[in-house]
Amino acid sequence: MNRETLISRNRMLSNLLIILYLLGLANNFISGVPVQGIVAYAFSGAILVLIITVSAYKKWIPRTVPYLVVVFISIFSLILTATSPKLSNLLIIFISLAVVSLYNRYSLIGISGVLNLGLTNFFFISFNDSMFQGLGFDILFSLNLYIILTTIILMFQAHIASTMQQETAKEAARAKDSNVEMQKLLQSIQRTQAAISTFGQRVKSNVQSTREVTSEIETAFNEVSAGIEQQSLSVNTMNDMMTKQDEQVQHLGGAAARSNKASQASLEETKAQRVRIGRLKTEIQQLQGRMDTTTESMERLTNMSGNIGGILETVDQIAEQTDLLSLNAAIEAARAKQHGKSFGVVADEIKKLANNSKQSTEEIRNMLTEIEEQTMRVQEEVRESTKAMQVSLAITAENEESISVLLNHAHTFSDYASELNSIVKHLTSTSLTITDELSEVAASSDESLTAMEEVVASVEEQRGHVETIETQFEELDDQNQALERLIHDRMFKNSHSG
Repeated sequence: MNRETLISRNRMLSNLLIILYLLGLANNFISGVPVQGIVAYAFSGAILVLIITVSAYKKWIPRTVPYLVVVFISIFSLILTATSPKLSNLLIIFISLAVVSLYNRYSLIGISGVLNLGLTNFFFISFNDSMFQGLGFDILFSLNLYIILTTIILMFQAHIASTMQQETAKEAARAKDSNVEMQKLLQSIQRTQAAISTFGQRVKSNVQSTREVTSEIETAFNEVSAGIEQQSLSVNTMNDMMTKQDEQVQHLGGAAARSNKASQASLEETKAQRVRIGRLKTEIQQLQGRMDTTTESMERLTNMSGNIGGILETVDQIAEQTDLLSLNAAIEAARAKQHGKSFGVVADEIKKLANNSKQSTEEIRNMLTEIEEQTMRVQEEVRESTKAMQVSLAITAENEESISVLLNHAHTFSDYASELNSIVKHLTSTSLTITDELSEVAASSDESLTAMEEVVASVEEQRGHVETIETQFEELDDQNQALERLIHDRMFKNSHSG
């Protein structure tokens, strides 16, 4: 029994002694005890009760007070019986055993039993006539037996209660230790929960940022995909136009070949003009050099959409040259009369081909303009192509002057037809190259569009995963808050129970 519990029991026993003292005093008055007896009882009892009460409430000698209570109750019984010898006073002996048993200490009960046994024998011998009305010793034996049995029973009860109290104290100590361990565990869980909460908030913020970035990437990829799709359609349309242009160029090649044959025939008939044709041939060779320069410029532009524009300008210029050539051929055919009929037919064919070439070139140029507007991402390449076109126009202007000089010499039509045949062959090769390049660009655009669609789908799937993760982190945050409340409530209960 700890100190605080013992002090509490002492105070309770002091209150019981006060009640017993007052009841004994009232019993003396009721029984008509002489004044001296009442005074002796009141004075001695008051001293005993005062000593016990002051010691109990002042917390003096708390472990000695129980023994004082046993002794003082015995003295109290002796004084009460001496002042008023009645059989009913014998009950105080059993009351004292019951009162002392409240301490649950079998040693106190044993001491009280011995004292009460001595008092009973003393009362039986000293006050036999007044208390026991002359009863025999068999009654004394029975009384002693009752006191001994009561004392033994109370001692066993106190021993059992003491053992249970010790076990309870041990359980309380273990519970306290468990409570301390639980408190430490809760503190550890609280720290872990705080770390999880901080980590969850940080990851949740990162997930939200990732979701925003994913949305922006998805929007950008959708825009790029739309641009690639539009560009693919434009390239496919231009590819169809170039296929038609190939057919026209091949037709022009046939006409050029026929014109070459006719020019060879005319050359045989105009041997007298060989010297002048030689001079014109030199000029045509110079023109060939300039055309080679133009061809090299065109070849450098074939890898970009601007290359096509340069080639179309060349084709347009060639068509104009062909138109002028057909006009001069018609003039020369009119001059040559009978010998110039074949030149007239060739001139008409060349003029038709030139007109068709101009029309096709204009359509392709319009298509290229649309492509240039839709492919803003390749502005630098377009600028380079524009510069190349300007260079090509300058070279074409020089060629026009050379051709004008050549057209003033209609009798050189044979050499020009040969050169034209070579140009048409080169144009045919270039046109086929452009068509192949456009086919590859179209295929590449389709592949890029497919890949971009797959990327957009992947980005959308990733956004779905990010949103799922964000939802799961919100659920984790709710569970974490619930855990925090649970830990707080548990720690609050433990602190109050401790």
